[in-house]
Amino acid sequence: WSKDSLAVTISDDGRGYAPQVINRIGDPFVRRRNRSSAHGARPEYDGMGLGLFIAKTLLERSGAQLEFFNGTKKNALRGAIVTSTWPRHKLEAKDEPVGENQQIKIE
Repeated sequence: WSKDSLAVTISDDGRGYAPQVINRIGDPFVRRRNRSSAHGARPEYDGMGLGLFIAKTLLERSGAQLEFFNGTKKNALRGAIVTSTWPRHKLEAKDEPVGENQQIKIE
């Protein structure tokens, strides 16, 4: 964190994002399926499906900017990496009340 922003970086030690999907991460249903799955169970896949789309959308609505990339020897991290960065003014509490909850109308 700094006086202007807060950043959270999450990484793993896997192979990283596939080159053909890294620019499409966060699009709904980006996945690669292996249709030759044993036992007819859910096929193995590397997916960035609806769950990541929803998470990305919610983070962006909170003011975050997301960056997806692969680790390199230069940045001393391996695997897939995502960094979420928020401007501090979007996160810090204000001294004013937030107001009443809006009623949801079901038609």
